[in-house]
Amino acid sequence: MQVLISRKFVRYRNGSSKQDFHIDASERNIERMEMMNNIEKYRNAFMDALELEEDQVSEELALGETREWDSLGHMILISTMEEVFDVSIDAEWMTEFDSYKAGKELLNRLGVDFVNE
Repeated sequence: MQVLISRKFVRYRNGSSKQDFHIDASERNIERMEMMNNIEKYRNAFMDALELEEDQVSEELALGETREWDSLGHMILISTMEEVFDVSIDAEWMTEFDSYKAGKELLNRLGVDFVNE
């Protein structure tokens, strides 16, 4: 059984069934994220929220291209990004976050700097 910790969810995957439970992120994960630069945080948020391996996260990654980035995965990813970068992504902008590149552009508009860190 795999366990995923994000902002509000722990996801247990047992075969094809999913069950999500409310939980706060652990202090260890928060401390680990604070020591990373923004691009590392962004990549790790994708890996954590969508249960992806490092080699599965690329600039070409887009909503619906992997089994994990479905509608539920999208909401977990949005929630994770809000927690990691201390931003609020409103419903209108959630639909803009449909790819790895689009997510970086959206977070940049919200004040997250991926260049000068």
